Amino acid sequence: MMRHLSVTIFICGVIAVFSFTQNTTANEPRPQSDGTITGKVTFSGAVPKNTPWKITKNMKVCGHVKTLDRLLVDKSGGVANTFIILKGVSGSTAGMGNNFSIDQIECHYKPHVQVVPLNGTLTVTNSDDVLHNIHGYYFADHSTAFNIAQPIQNQHTPIPLKQPGFIELQCDAGHTWMSAYIYVADNPYAVVTNTDGSFTISNVPPGTYTLQCWHEGWNITGEQNDRPIFSKPQIIEQSVTVTDGGTAQVQFQLHN
Repeated sequence: MMRHLSVTIFICGVIAVFSFTQNTTANEPRPQSDGTITGKVTFSGAVPKNTPWKITKNMKVCGHVKTLDRLLVDKSGGVANTFIILKGVSGSTAGMGNNFSIDQIECHYKPHVQVVPLNGTLTVTNSDDVLHNIHGYYFADHSTAFNIAQPIQNQHTPIPLKQPGFIELQCDAGHTWMSAYIYVADNPYAVVTNTDGSFTISNVPPGTYTLQCWHEGWNITGEQNDRPIFSKPQIIEQSVTVTDGGTAQVQFQLHN
């Protein structure tokens, strides 16, 4: 009899503990899931033609004319090469990788724009059989980020990027039409639009943020030492709210 009673008490105790555990778990808040931001950058109005630039140096390698492809708009009106940056958020850039590259080929920078994480390494390559001197300026104050001469074809130079923000590139070896932009990101929520102007930023914590659209200027406003001077970049910001596991859609429109 006592043995039967002990077993019954034990079973009741197990049930009570299990029931308490279930109720406690049910009352705990569910962790929120990251969301996604998608969208597109388009151009409004007539699309200006990219300006051809006459080449006067190293023409055997560089050619005789270069098109300054600073504004690329597809048939649907989508704008490529636009930086999309989420502000007011932090996060590890470890998943973005560490090794990035830019090539000087036929006296053009390829790629023209890219995002590199803070403390990442940019490897600069000279694929041309001419001297190039890649000079990177912090866009905010025009101070020098790096200044590297590459006189040897297929020379590779790794450059650590230690300060966040935009860097504008130019060649100081007489190839005045060469330009490119790098955004050094201190969080993983920065991308460049695709050829159709579309973009996606994934794994965004729920919240309300400022989303910035940044595109370099494309109109030539002057010339200095045979180097074209361009209009200021177009910068558009808008608020975006990312919900628990949701997708926020954002549209940006550039104009001349």
